[in-house]
Amino acid sequence: MTLWLATTNTHKTKEIKSFFKNTPTLRFLDLSDINCKNYIPPEETGSTFKENAGIKSAGLLKFLKDSNLSLPKPLWIVGEDSGLEVKVLKGKPGIYSARYSGPQATDQKNNQLLLKNLLGKTDRIARYVCVFSCQPLTENSQELSSSETKEFIFEGFCHGSITVEEKGVNGFGYDPLFIPQGETKTFGELSHQFKESISHRIQALKKLADTLKVEGK
Repeated sequence: MTLWLATTNTHKTKEIKSFFKNTPTLRFLDLSDINCKNYIPPEETGSTFKENAGIKSAGLLKFLKDSNLSLPKPLWIVGEDSGLEVKVLKGKPGIYSARYSGPQATDQKNNQLLLKNLLGKTDRIARYVCVFSCQPLTENSQELSSSETKEFIFEGFCHGSITVEEKGVNGFGYDPLFIPQGETKTFGELSHQFKESISHRIQALKKLADTLKVEGK
């Protein structure tokens, strides 16, 4: 079975591959494996993580069906959207997590803006959210339209809080600011192995893995 990931984010691809490292029969592709320069990732116009994940998977699925490529079967198209929700900021940065500080956003700029917006706030409860939209392409579904293809949705959450300053250099995104529930250190300070065991993406991947076992029977 092949999972084709609708992403160019190498951090996400690495985490997904690492999770399935003990599943040698599973092959991974991502947008870098499309040998065609005319693929343009669809604009993320959704208002929720679920909608944006669906836009990504549907966009890649349509392109692959229209491209007349020889596709591996069975193939699952995987769109993912994730981000950080801060309670006192009414869920922001939310779906704008990656571009929170503007068009030229970087992890550092995003973190600095978040700290600025939380100045004086005592309620710093937050959670990471991950949503996968997965659409299988089987031997009999090559001719189906995107609207007729079955979609699986998997969600994962990691609860915690935001610290008052960046700590640690591990991870990416808001990890130097995020303290997972029950811990005193940020994801930036904790080991990759620990984050991998409890992260929002891992929680969603566990649900995806369970479904792949069922669908593969």
